[in-house]
Amino acid sequence: MNVLVDTNVILRAMQRGHPQQLSARRAVATISKEGNRPCITSQNLFETWTVVTRPIENNGFGLAPSQADRVLARVERLLVRLPDSDDIYQIGRAHV
Repeated sequence: MNVLVDTNVILRAMQRGHPQQLSARRAVATISKEGNRPCITSQNLFETWTVVTRPIENNGFGLAPSQADRVLARVERLLVRLPDSDDIYQIGRAHV
């Protein structure tokens, strides 16, 4: 079964030192261990990009676009992106 992983889980799993980091990572691992597929959508990726590129003082991660691109590439490698219109995804990525 496909299990959609919420953007907040993605963000917490990657945020070093966050009190919920371990819980978020365990949640995704449990999905896989139970034979399910942890999935994301283009919307998750857009939301992740927004947070990781937002300045730290505005509750973001403060990453440069090149760093954020590497983060999203890793998320895409680790989780299954459910199909939607590739046109929408490419347009969104081109405008972030």
